[in-house]
Amino acid sequence: MNARFHAESAFLQKKMKTGALLLAVLGGVLAFLSAFRKKLAFSCEERVSLWWDCGTFMDLSMEILKAIVNTKPKSLIGQ
Repeated sequence: MNARFHAESAFLQKKMKTGALLLAVLGGVLAFLSAFRKKLAFSCEERVSLWWDCGTFMDLSMEILKAIVNTKPKSLIGQ
């Protein structure tokens, strides 16, 4: 029973990591496409601003992913 619980927990944690990573990548792509759709011709300053905005979103998403990866299920903390 305990081994089965650990296997299921590891499987769910892996799925959470994969889902969070996909969400981060999709969010970054959508943010870039949304900004790109608004203006097709960018000045240099606008390009830098766009990349910074998308980069900030991706950094935030990666921090969330790191937090999920480093979080242990409550039932395993006491063991």
